[in-house]
Amino acid sequence: MKSGPMTKRLKRRLRGVTLLELLTASAILVVGLVGIIELLIRSADTNRQGAQVLSATALANSTLADLSGLGFNALDAGTFTQTKTDSVGRTFDETVTIVDASDGGYPAYAITVQVDWKDVRGQPHTNFASTIVSQVPALDGGP
Repeated sequence: MKSGPMTKRLKRRLRGVTLLELLTASAILVVGLVGIIELLIRSADTNRQGAQVLSATALANSTLADLSGLGFNALDAGTFTQTKTDSVGRTFDETVTIVDASDGGYPAYAITVQVDWKDVRGQPHTNFASTIVSQVPALDGGP
């Protein structure tokens, strides 16, 4: 067998990977995996928080729809608080405030729903929804 430049390159190629190269590649792989794991954890937290905001908004809108559906004459100014639970068991504190919003024209109530909750880390969050319910007289001259 000849021992020229081709043979030396072939032997070097067949020799394999050095320990230093292996450790360097392993370190790069570990750093990449740690980054991916952290990204997955943050993504799960963001999804969980988004679900809580969605539930709080749905509860507030449901309460507004219920109160608006009662009609103006069934409402009274005041504040009341209740605890509600969503479909997956998360609890929310809901405060409903009804105030007289008449401005000299038609009688009206402003309804504000405040929904408070704590996330899995114990951080407080608040969501608001509001509407106005008024009493508009029937138009004369209709059919």
